[in-house]
Amino acid sequence: FVLIWCLYITIRGYRSQAQEVRDAAPAALWTILAIALSLIANGTVRAVSGVACPWDTLYFGGTEPLSTPAGNLFSLSFHGKCWPSCFAGTAYSLFAVYFALRDSRPKIARIALISVAVLGTFFGFAQMGRGAHFFSHVIAAGTLDFAICAFLSPAMPLLGKIKWHPKANENPKTAPAPAAIPDSKIRKGTAGQA
Repeated sequence: FVLIWCLYITIRGYRSQAQEVRDAAPAALWTILAIALSLIANGTVRAVSGVACPWDTLYFGGTEPLSTPAGNLFSLSFHGKCWPSCFAGTAYSLFAVYFALRDSRPKIARIALISVAVLGTFFGFAQMGRGAHFFSHVIAAGTLDFAICAFLSPAMPLLGKIKWHPKANENPKTAPAPAAIPDSKIRKGTAGQA
């Protein structure tokens, strides 16, 4: 839902002549990019990790040894692939909303920050209850997503330099005048009517 809303604001910002919408478009575009990069990073790290899910470990009746990310982060084996938690990471990717709003609307940004932290933790506990993740997997997902959004946040003002609407900076006094109505189109008593 957040991605769809940000995409809508970005497109409207490009097409709109309203200053408020044009001002919101760079933050919306940045939010889309930050969420996408957070999701890609979580999936990529998970794909190369050799850390097994709890239900796959010997301790909980599985076949794989209990391992940590420190020694098995870049494993080329088919085992593991469970760290960090992508389910919680999906919720934590919404940290981008906090960074997008923190300068323009700090109160809403703080509410977003707390909401995302609670939502991601809730998603993480849901997965831990199923035996799919340890708490460290959830913390790793949140830390990774927050770090990516923090690292990308200085790029947001650069998106504001994009000329969002071709006529946005055009001075109405210097704009070309509308074409004159030819005399052949003007009839007696019908001037000004379509």
